Amino acid sequence: MVAPPRPATRILPAEIWYDILDELDDLPHLWRKCRQVCHAFKEITESIFARQILEEGDMNVSFDLGWGYVGPGMTEKRVFGASLFFKEWADEKKEVAVFQDENQDETIEDDEFAEVDNRMMRSRWSEKVDWYTPADATGAKAMDSRFDLPPWTISIGSLLDRERVNDTELPGWKIDYAKKEMRFRWKEALDAFYREVEYIDNAVKAAALEEHSSGRMEATVTAMTEGKISMAAGWLAGRRVTENARLQARKEIRRHRIRRFQKQNYKLDPEKDTYELESFIDTKEFCEEEKAALKRMQEMEWMGSAEGLISLLPSLEVDDPLNDPMAEDLIAQYLDMMRPSMMESIIMNSALSDDDVYDEDDDIDFE
Repeated sequence: MVAPPRPATRILPAEIWYDILDELDDLPHLWRKCRQVCHAFKEITESIFARQILEEGDMNVSFDLGWGYVGPGMTEKRVFGASLFFKEWADEKKEVAVFQDENQDETIEDDEFAEVDNRMMRSRWSEKVDWYTPADATGAKAMDSRFDLPPWTISIGSLLDRERVNDTELPGWKIDYAKKEMRFRWKEALDAFYREVEYIDNAVKAAALEEHSSGRMEATVTAMTEGKISMAAGWLAGRRVTENARLQARKEIRRHRIRRFQKQNYKLDPEKDTYELESFIDTKEFCEEEKAALKRMQEMEWMGSAEGLISLLPSLEVDDPLNDPMAEDLIAQYLDMMRPSMMESIIMNSALSDDDVYDEDDDIDFE
């Protein structure tokens, strides 16, 4: 007897799948996992990011250009920078996005120094970018630049959806300093951005799991409930674990970048290559620049967080807020203003859920 044919599988319209995927608030998972399911999901996911992230202004590319003196007599202190948001698509297929500085359209009436101010900003901008080399640069251009130190910082998300910050490459970038515009291949940029975000998240999960399995997390919670340590101290103890793991992961990522760059552009002896890399990253200049870059990204993530406690820490304006004595007082004052139920929720938010179990197979291969 021949089995009856199975009914055809129902296929939902693309509009329904769009609405379903659009409900996901885990942007790294949406881009890294859902987008890989099939061609249809890839197109839908890219459409969601194009509309909801880029066009809605939830992706930002910023340049920290330091400070200087401007105005009459050069006595007015000015912090220079450019903060770029999506402006338009450079092509019909929406492969290249154009971002523009949010202050491009601002004008200063009756200010004879405005143009001088703008020239100084553009000069600082181009000078900082000139130090950087895209990953496809070779030869003398690569040797004379700082390919390990991107001049921009990328942030994606909003206060409602945890903002993520990184300084990954922007493939095919071009800058028009006069128009304060920048264009790049945004899909490749998001690939690089979320690949490193996933690596960092896995490192944080692994650290949290180790803290949980070792019993240290339970001991901290017990000490808080028994009044042996303050709630603020307990919260800071948990944060140190996750933030140290995040910091270490960022350092590992930067070394992956340098190794990948050398592998792509130079034919060096493996032993000599390793020696040169270690001698390079151990220099005082590299350590100071890396520390400044990591601190800038950390503060941007904290300030862009919907979690009130972590967003308070940059206000301390110290090198290591999590270990500064003022941090406990600041957090304690904030907790005193909150309802007990909210306090309990915040204290327990570092505990792992069933969905947060770390798997070593999730590690990202950067080679």
